[in-house]
Amino acid sequence: MIISQNPRARTKVEVSPNFDSAKPLESLGLTPREAEVLLWISQGKSNADTRTIRGCAENTIKIHAARIFEKLGFENRNSVTARMK
Repeated sequence: MIISQNPRARTKVEVSPNFDSAKPLESLGLTPREAEVLLWISQGKSNADTRTIRGCAENTIKIHAARIFEKLGFENRNSVTARMK
C-alpha cells in the first residue's frame, strides 16, 4: 500500500505485483534472462520448476539466481519472494 505524501491528497493506493512480463525488472539492472528468472522466483517457483519452464539446465538457473541476489542485495530466494509480494 502506498500513501500519498501530499497533505492535501492523503489517499491510499493498493499496489500489487504484475507478473505478466519480466521486462520491467530489467530496469533494476538485470539481463533479460535474469529478469525472467526473478519473475519466476518471485512467484515461488523452485530452480527445478524454472528450469522446466525455461528449458535449460538447473545449474544455469542457480547461476542466474546468484547474480540476481548479488545485484539486488537479497540474501536468498525467500527474501526475494517476501519483498516482491
